[in-house]
Amino acid sequence: MVVIFSKEVQSAAREDATPEQLATLYGETVAYAGRYEVAGQEVRHFPDVSTHPAYLGETLRRPFVLTGRRISLFSAATGQTLTWDKID
Repeated sequence: MVVIFSKEVQSAAREDATPEQLATLYGETVAYAGRYEVAGQEVRHFPDVSTHPAYLGETLRRPFVLTGRRISLFSAATGQTLTWDKID
């Protein structure tokens, strides 16, 4: 499983970007990857790699609701609900 979140419009990085510009760009993105499991109405992510080292070794729990072809996951850490629709 791979998760990548970013701002809708990210700052542009050029080859000659300053450390401050790169820090802003990296601060606009969160990514992690690893195993997952589903238990009841919760998906659990077990990050093996992450842009945020605090996620490593943690279990990230995301309650979800599955309605037809739509799934919504809730993150207590951000207070946000993310929704996806399955398309053919």
